[in-house]
Amino acid sequence: MKKINGIVYLKAFLPLMVIAWHARFLGVSGIMRVKDIYIPSITDIVYINIVNLAVPIFFLISFYLYLLKRKTSDNTKYLLKRIGKLAGIFLIWRAIYFIFGIGNLWLPNRGLILNLYHLLFGGGDTLLYYIQLLIYFLIIIEFICCLSEKIKLNIKIVASVGLVLSTLLLIICYFLSGFIKYEALRYFSPIAFIPLVFISMLLINVKREIDIKYIIAFFSLGVVFAIAEWLILPDSAYISLGSYAVAMPIYSRLSQIVIAASLFCVFLKITKDPHKIVVRLSEVSLYAYCIHQIFITCISTYLKFSYFATFITTVLLTYVLSFAIIEVKKLIKSKKTR
Repeated sequence: MKKINGIVYLKAFLPLMVIAWHARFLGVSGIMRVKDIYIPSITDIVYINIVNLAVPIFFLISFYLYLLKRKTSDNTKYLLKRIGKLAGIFLIWRAIYFIFGIGNLWLPNRGLILNLYHLLFGGGDTLLYYIQLLIYFLIIIEFICCLSEKIKLNIKIVASVGLVLSTLLLIICYFLSGFIKYEALRYFSPIAFIPLVFISMLLINVKREIDIKYIIAFFSLGVVFAIAEWLILPDSAYISLGSYAVAMPIYSRLSQIVIAASLFCVFLKITKDPHKIVVRLSEVSLYAYCIHQIFITCISTYLKFSYFATFITTVLLTYVLSFAIIEVKKLIKSKKTR
């Protein structure tokens, strides 16, 4: 499949945003300590409204590429192959994280239900929730597409209805209370990413490019949602219940969905060929995503670096190791073909 230039650019630079968030590259912000009414600082906005766009956009990329590939592939074989690869990556990295003491497979004081919830959806309290959720979502996407094709439903109508219903589900969660609300809106909650499934299905079935004026309008709507969220969503109870120590949902927000989709549409319009450095960065994006948590954990445990120094060091070490792994794999592959 021919590479899509805009997606190459996104895959090259999104891991830097993920690392910036996990390393707290601008330090601890007020939104991590809020108790009452809160006016966001620039740091808060960078964390909540900018760098946290990386994961939703990663999901959009994965869904979009899967839907694009299935048009020219045996659907069942491609799905199984993709799931098998993702499951292998998940198990390998979960084992590596276990060696480094990252995450929790089971906490006795958390209870059976919550432990299963974190294990099945939260990657065992690691960032591997992305890979875990991606497996589930690809199965759902294939099921929806196959069912729609079998009973001859218009896929755009199906996707539109699905988008409306999944967005309503997310909004309903805002009106829940206490423990149920905060667990439903956790950073790894599938509810946060379901609308992205249907957005991807709509985008892949658009016959012509979306006019930039519609993208700008959609982006502006996302900004309006973001302002509204700062007025109604900060709640110190998120911190006390362990929602990754932030007083508002990280991904379970309408602004994240709308702005991420808008930016993704913009990048789909890019036709300029990326520089070879950008291509190389794109090739190691998944390694960078998986590896950086190890370095952040080690640096925070054994070294007294500032937040920004932790970020820079993590970026350098992560990409050095990522490129090294790629080169070793190429070397092994070349020896096998001789």
